[in-house]
Amino acid sequence: MNCRIISVNPENIGFDSTQDFGHKINDNGKKQRYITRRNNIQEFMENFHQDNLKMHIFDAITPNNFIITGDKVIFENKTLSLLDNGVFYVANNLSHYKIWLIEEDTLILEDDLIWDETKFNDIINLIENFKTLNLHDSILYLQISTPWDSSAREKKLVYSQIINENLAYTDNIDFSGTAAYFLTKECKKVIINNMQGLCACDRYLDNLRKNGTIKYCIPTNKNNMFCLDTETMWL
Repeated sequence: MNCRIISVNPENIGFDSTQDFGHKINDNGKKQRYITRRNNIQEFMENFHQDNLKMHIFDAITPNNFIITGDKVIFENKTLSLLDNGVFYVANNLSHYKIWLIEEDTLILEDDLIWDETKFNDIINLIENFKTLNLHDSILYLQISTPWDSSAREKKLVYSQIINENLAYTDNIDFSGTAAYFLTKECKKVIINNMQGLCACDRYLDNLRKNGTIKYCIPTNKNNMFCLDTETMWL
C-alpha cells in the first residue's frame, strides 16, 4: 500500500510563494515553515520500518503550476471550475486532485502531522479492515485534531452508524482539514466522476459528503487517528 505525503518543496526554483506563509525566518532570510516540515518528513522516512506501507513525498502543487482566469483554473492542459479562487486553496485542492488521479489505494497525509511510527501499526491494520468492506463511496477519515481547537482530540466521537468494532460512519465531527485520510482507487473514481468547483480540499470533500456523493468513515478508537503538530503548524 502506498502513502503519499503532500509537502511543499522549499527548493523549487522560482517558488516565492513559500514566503507568503509563516512567521519564523532562518539565518538566510527564508521563512522556516516548509523547510522544517520537509526536514521532519525526511528524517521520519529514513527511520520508518513498515514493509507493507511505502512512503512517498508528493511535491505539493504551487501557484506556479496553474493559472486562474475568471471562474476557471487552467492546470496541466485541463480547465477546471472554481468555487473559491483563493490561490492557496486552489493549490491545496489540486495537490489532492493529482493524487486522486493515481490509480491505487492511497493513504494521503499532509506535512503538518505528528510523525510517530507507533501510530502507523494500528492504522495499517485498520485500513486493511476498511478495504475488506468494499465501501467504494467512503473515505476513511483519520485526522482527529484541528488547528483552532486544541481540545478536539479529547472530545467524544459521535457515530451515525456502527459498521463493526473498529469502524463507524459519522456526520458529527469537525472535518476541517485533510491532513490524514485513506482512499481506495474505487472511491477516487467516484470523486473524479463527480468533480465540482475547486476550493480548500476539506471544504471540497465535505461538500461531496453533504450532497450524498461520499460518506465519511472514522475509527471507533480515536487513538487510531492522526494529530496535527502544533509546533510546525504555526511556524
